[in-house]
Amino acid sequence: MARAIVTITGVIGGLFGILIGGLGLLWFIISAVSSHIPRSWIEGRLISPETGAILFILLGMAGAVSSMLYPMKKANLGWVIVLCGLAGFPVGYASSSYASIGWTGWIIPGVLLTAAGIVSLAGPDRIASSLPLFNSDNSRSRFLGRVLYGVLFAGALALIMIGLLFVGSVPDKTPDGLATQDQRDLESAGVTQSMGLYNESLPIYDRVIARNQSNFMAWYYKGTTLSKMGRYDEAVACFDRALQIKQNLTAAQDARKEALQKLNRTDLYDIKV
Repeated sequence: MARAIVTITGVIGGLFGILIGGLGLLWFIISAVSSHIPRSWIEGRLISPETGAILFILLGMAGAVSSMLYPMKKANLGWVIVLCGLAGFPVGYASSSYASIGWTGWIIPGVLLTAAGIVSLAGPDRIASSLPLFNSDNSRSRFLGRVLYGVLFAGALALIMIGLLFVGSVPDKTPDGLATQDQRDLESAGVTQSMGLYNESLPIYDRVIARNQSNFMAWYYKGTTLSKMGRYDEAVACFDRALQIKQNLTAAQDARKEALQKLNRTDLYDIKV
């Protein structure tokens, strides 16, 4: 029973790794051929996202196969299983990009494989013999023990996964992190705008402006979006804000004049903003 937990946990973890790697590779291919997704979105930190996805698949396969071979006792595969589980985290970090989920995508297979490997190294039979209900002569007690310890084991793994997801979802509040997020949000809004989804891009510009009122590009792009929606009065106000921050922003000056032409207010061309 205890050895079966190692095998089942490791195989499930390996299959999740293969699935996540396959989905990551498919998403990279779609991103690479799409004309709407900026190239910067699919550039990994240290290695390319497709390389990371392939490594995910290989680690998942190695972990699943090692878990299946573990009960045969032909070799101590516990270290191999642990290595497969832990190696995915740096791989995910090194291959992370804006269009990929990075190391957080490896949380489920990583935790399952690592847990299976640790249990196998600790000795599943030794662990089982130290648990009170497993040593009972009563069959009902042993059954209850299997259920109880199985639930506790699964609950512990779930808590670890949730904790790692929480850590991975904490935004970077440093100036560099905020600047990077502003740039990514502007790119994201540009993608939705290029698809004609103006109502979806406006909240993204507002989010950037809420973080940084001095981001003149967010004001400018919001103004261009409003102009395309026919909301010229609001667009002019956005262009004015952009020009207050950066007076020589030629694109905003030209866009402002075009919006004023639509409003038949050419008399406001030379007003200093």
